[in-house]
Amino acid sequence: MVSPEWALAHREITTIVAAHRLGFTTGGNLCRTVKSVTGVSSNDICSVHGWNHLLILFAWRFLGRNELAAWETLDNLFQREAA
Repeated sequence: MVSPEWALAHREITTIVAAHRLGFTTGGNLCRTVKSVTGVSSNDICSVHGWNHLLILFAWRFLGRNELAAWETLDNLFQREAA
C-alpha cells in the first residue's frame, strides 16, 4: 500500500487522485490525516524543505541506534555494477 506522504510527494499526482488511491473519500480527509500523523501539511510535503523535514521526522521516530548501525551494511545494495 502507498503511504499518504509518498502519494503527496509526487507533484504529478493531485491530492484528490492520491486520496482516491489511498481509500479516502475526499482530498481534505487525506490532508487532515497526513497533518495529524506527521505534523506536516500536505502543501509542505510537496516542497523539498517539507519532504526533508518528513524524512528527518521519520528517522527520528523510527530509527534507533541498531537500525542506523545496520544501514551501513546496505551500501553495496545501492551501488551499480559497471558493465
